[in-house]
Amino acid sequence: LGFLKDTWRDANLPKEFETLRTLNNAGVWNVPTFICGGVVPGQITTSNKYINEDWNLGACPSVFCIREHQRILTEEIGQPLDYLKSSKQLTRIVYEAFLAHEDAFTLCKILHRDVSGGNILIVYDDKAPNDNHDGGGRGLLNDWDLAIHTDDLDKAESQGKPMISAHLTGTFGTWQFMPIGLLGNGTKIHQPQDDFESFIYVMLYYSLRYLQHSKVGPALPNLMTYIFDYSIHRCDGTWYRGAPKLSLACGWGVLGKDFRFECEPINRCIGGGIASIRQWRDYYESETYTLEEELKEFTFLFQRAPSTLVFCDHTVIYRSLQHHGSMKHLASCSPSFHPSSLICITLLMCIVSSCSTVILHM
Repeated sequence: LGFLKDTWRDANLPKEFETLRTLNNAGVWNVPTFICGGVVPGQITTSNKYINEDWNLGACPSVFCIREHQRILTEEIGQPLDYLKSSKQLTRIVYEAFLAHEDAFTLCKILHRDVSGGNILIVYDDKAPNDNHDGGGRGLLNDWDLAIHTDDLDKAESQGKPMISAHLTGTFGTWQFMPIGLLGNGTKIHQPQDDFESFIYVMLYYSLRYLQHSKVGPALPNLMTYIFDYSIHRCDGTWYRGAPKLSLACGWGVLGKDFRFECEPINRCIGGGIASIRQWRDYYESETYTLEEELKEFTFLFQRAPSTLVFCDHTVIYRSLQHHGSMKHLASCSPSFHPSSLICITLLMCIVSSCSTVILHM
């Protein structure tokens, strides 16, 4: 058996099958194993040829996407995160997907740019850990169709131009998990920190949806819609979006200062992630804010904003992580970590080692 992905890809982006081949050849962990595939010859959209025709009275988008037919066969068949069995499995699966993201970035200089709940899968195969006490399986970071080489991002940033596609008018990702910076600025260059923020939203989304916490009740669906789907279409045609996430980063926002998960390690994971988002925002906006009291307890995890750490040498970060005793057993898993994601990976590793299985609500 294998998984056949049949899509119409953006012709301006790197081919996903070539990206997967590069990742596989580099030995990147927890990504789809490419078997075969490619672009179907002669199958490409032609709508762009008729944009300026006199008879075309429809809408004329500012950015137009040319698409070509692509089929890819990969080895793994995964399940979505909705099938998670415990809080510990959720955290471990996200952590293992994070390792894939880290390896792709450090070994191949490839940035995923679409970290979301739908693109992190649970795979039950012979590569998964034998320990099934948390639900088993392993995490897989899927869908690399929006991935791009970081050299291209650096080039775009030096020229002051984002990599434009028809996808969300210059921004990339899945709406519910997109970071504040990309939601609020359609011309912002997609940086590694944006993907790190998306990992935190994945943890928050699935923890809110499936774990026990103080907001469980009839109002929860509307609460989650407000946090993850919020947008206002202005009269001038622009979108106002990301406000609930920004409020969350400033001190739990609509969740309230008394919000808690029943599983205490999840509180530390989510709280630390939100604190890191706040510091990333401060760095990006070149402004200084005072952390709310309920987030200050997490500042011991980093001495300076994660965004300020340089992507050049992971040795210092790797050594700093070794000081956390509960994480030493994972030192052999990967030789290095994302320096800008110290807070995220630290918390995920902490949960992997200490989080107990909890009852899920549906």
